[in-house]
Amino acid sequence: MQVKMITMSLRLLLPFILLLYCDVMVAKSFMSPKYAAIIVNADTQKVLYSQDALEPRHPASLTKIMTLYIVFDAIKGGKLNPMKHITVSKKAAKQPPSNLNLKAGTVIAVRDAIMGAIIKSGNDATVALAEAVAGSEENFVKLMNKRAKELGMVDTVFYNSSGLPHPKQVTTAKDMAILALSMMKHHKSTYHIFSKQAFLLGERMVLTHNKLLTSYKWVDGMKTGFTNASGYNLVTTAVKDNVRLVGVVMGCNSSADRDSRMLRLLENSYASSAKNIVGDLIFVKGRQIDAAERVHKGRSDPFSVISVANASPSK
Repeated sequence: MQVKMITMSLRLLLPFILLLYCDVMVAKSFMSPKYAAIIVNADTQKVLYSQDALEPRHPASLTKIMTLYIVFDAIKGGKLNPMKHITVSKKAAKQPPSNLNLKAGTVIAVRDAIMGAIIKSGNDATVALAEAVAGSEENFVKLMNKRAKELGMVDTVFYNSSGLPHPKQVTTAKDMAILALSMMKHHKSTYHIFSKQAFLLGERMVLTHNKLLTSYKWVDGMKTGFTNASGYNLVTTAVKDNVRLVGVVMGCNSSADRDSRMLRLLENSYASSAKNIVGDLIFVKGRQIDAAERVHKGRSDPFSVISVANASPSK
């Protein structure tokens, strides 16, 4: 009798098990080989989710988060005035899209260039800022790499300030999370600019690419990125029920794909946080490894805590 009941239960459950299996397989089949992701609790620096977060990826315009970090350093140090106007060089004006269509020899306020780099992801505005801080983009990139080392971004190398394609410009999802956490920690007074959805440049209204920012009140900032080499990237900061999370997804198949993946990861992480389920799973090269296996193999969890260096602005 008991065996019969178990058999009947299994028969009833089998369609649901098959459906779940198919959902998982479909999700995997549509996942880009470039995909990587990480979700971090910004207050505890505990990793709530990670997949291939140490694997090298092209940052695309996520690069601009570091560019703006250096620009904010310069503002904080009194080397750059947000209200000051800077001249657009020929090099800056020649940058391909996305851009603000700035013309060589014209001027733009530092404040507007910053807004253009964040909201429009303007490559011309980014190079203009880099040149204003360091004299040339090449010198500015040296500051970027120096700061990356200081912040503990050990797997990141920059070759330009914009994120335009370069085969050697690489980072990881973990390093991008470190950068986002560092931005919030060291530039509290200017971080809020990443929440802006639009700005007025002359008589032109410039709108953000970041659809999550315009669609969800609890999403409050950060940056999109895309090149053919990188896929669709996104760094997102969010706060809900007094819990602040930082999310990074890289190498997605489309802007809709990156948005849906980020949204799902954030919502799942908030649900896990509410149940005090924190950091119990990691993913290494796409394969799930549970805590028991990690202990058995005697390996420390490289994703357990992200350390944000107490770096001061470069002199």
